[in-house]
Amino acid sequence: MCIRAFFGPAEIRVSYVFRNVTDHPVETVVAVPLPDLDLSAGLEAPNWSFPVNKPDFLDFKLWGNDRPVPATLERRAQFKGQDVTLDLAAAGVLDVGPWKLGGYDPQFAHVPKETMTRLRGAGPIADGDDDHDMPTWVL
Repeated sequence: MCIRAFFGPAEIRVSYVFRNVTDHPVETVVAVPLPDLDLSAGLEAPNWSFPVNKPDFLDFKLWGNDRPVPATLERRAQFKGQDVTLDLAAAGVLDVGPWKLGGYDPQFAHVPKETMTRLRGAGPIADGDDDHDMPTWVL
């Protein structure tokens, strides 16, 4: 396997070359880990404007053999060192777009009040900038 990488402010390129030395097709998963995003930084975060406001906020693109390949985004969430991914996914808040102008309130509008109250009490959501709801987990 050969890996080449380029990291820049507007683009990250990673090239993997896999050589199948067997006589049959091989399938594998290739992961592209991203750095932790501390959502509790709110609008004070150094890089708060991502390309798109959708679950794949990085607008990640993947090619194999010069053709587009569907990619699956996996999010993991930590709060005070504990994995809270399943709880946040069940509450419907794991897919919030980080650090979007206008805050998180519109992204949390679909979440039942009882769920928001529970998440505030447990800590993964707190009062943020201008008393708006803000996630406090690390993505």
